[in-house]
Amino acid sequence: MDRIFESGAAASPPSAPASPSSGYPTAGNPALAIAATKPGPWWYHMIAEEMMAIIAAASITPDHTDTNQLLDALRAAGVFQTAAQFDNTTKVATTAFVKRALGGLRGIVGKTTAGALGAADVGKLVDINAAIAMTLPAASSVPNGEGFYLHSTEAGASVVRAGADVIYTGIGTNTITTRALNSGEHLILISDGVSAWYIVGGSAALIYSTAFGASLGAAGYQKLPSGLIVQWGTVTTSASADTAVTFPITFPTAGRSLQIAAISGASSGFATYNTLAAAGFNAAGWTNSSTRAAVACSYLALGH
Repeated sequence: MDRIFESGAAASPPSAPASPSSGYPTAGNPALAIAATKPGPWWYHMIAEEMMAIIAAASITPDHTDTNQLLDALRAAGVFQTAAQFDNTTKVATTAFVKRALGGLRGIVGKTTAGALGAADVGKLVDINAAIAMTLPAASSVPNGEGFYLHSTEAGASVVRAGADVIYTGIGTNTITTRALNSGEHLILISDGVSAWYIVGGSAALIYSTAFGASLGAAGYQKLPSGLIVQWGTVTTSASADTAVTFPITFPTAGRSLQIAAISGASSGFATYNTLAAAGFNAAGWTNSSTRAAVACSYLALGH
């Protein structure tokens, strides 16, 4: 479309009526001396310019022979504005806004200098390329449900809370203030919009999963997602009878395999076991096939 008329067009736009008649159009009523509504040139001008503005926003050259230009403009880029970051109103959403909000990460940003993450980094993959500490923004400055996708390419990187905020690990109410990131690890952190960040994914979060539960003491265990549990510990056997050994934790189903050996240099002799059960086993120390001895031993058990 264009500003084209059959005849009588002017070189400049009409002026708005000084005393306009506001309301709805009417056909009039001669019997009651009510005149029909008179649109006037300004009314036609308003309608045409509203449509011309849409066509111009789409960078389409007006053409009075093309009667589909308004429709083409509504389907084109540039007509609808992409709402601001974090907007959650009922405005029309462009595909750019939808992608930014739901369809994927907003981009990748590299970090080589320690500092604070900001709103511009929210929703992006933050690639930490040095042994530096990155400080989270205040959780209250990031809307509920928004967050960061952190990836480290270097050992010694870390992410740190801001102020008195906390970082929930996902184990009950357990919180931390900083999380180290080893080379190749990634971590997903989501804000509650108030005062906390939640670890919700990433390889750096696996340590907090009960499927990988562990106790790494002198006597301890390591759980694996398959259900396999590895346990270890030490025991000194009795010179007179079997010694009952209790595992650090009871295998939920059963103990399946156990290796026990004398600790070299701690004592002479060798060790055996019997009665492997979910909760433990009996250990025995020997100097020969028939003579018991007090033998310092270590063991490794597998079960599920």
